[in-house]
Amino acid sequence: MTSPLLNILNPSKLSNINMLSPLNSPMFIKRPNDLSTIGQFNYINNINIREMLINGHNAVTELDLWEYMSKPCKCYLSSNDLEIHNIKNKMKEIGYNHNDYSFEWTMRQLQFIAEHGHREYMYEFILNSMFCN
Repeated sequence: MTSPLLNILNPSKLSNINMLSPLNSPMFIKRPNDLSTIGQFNYINNINIREMLINGHNAVTELDLWEYMSKPCKCYLSSNDLEIHNIKNKMKEIGYNHNDYSFEWTMRQLQFIAEHGHREYMYEFILNSMFCN
């Protein structure tokens, strides 16, 4: 589901997002059009957020579960699905020890990426950084 902001602002018109607002947010983007390194989230300055997303992205990619991630899930923490268990274990194996909150948040971000793609996620993250910080 796209945010109301994306219904108003067409992402294809946001090729130079820096012109919309001068932001000083620590989570804001350095290079808003940089999708050359998908899964590295270079547009996110907050290292903790970036590390959680990279970890989750790598886990889902290594397990080849992107199609699974596009399916609805009420709560990842209470899910009995084997795929969720495997993702959580892979995240630990890769080297990030999520708490319950960070795991659920990361999984929701990955679900959005699986449903809408990296570019849409990037725009959503940028808009949320602009209007929520």
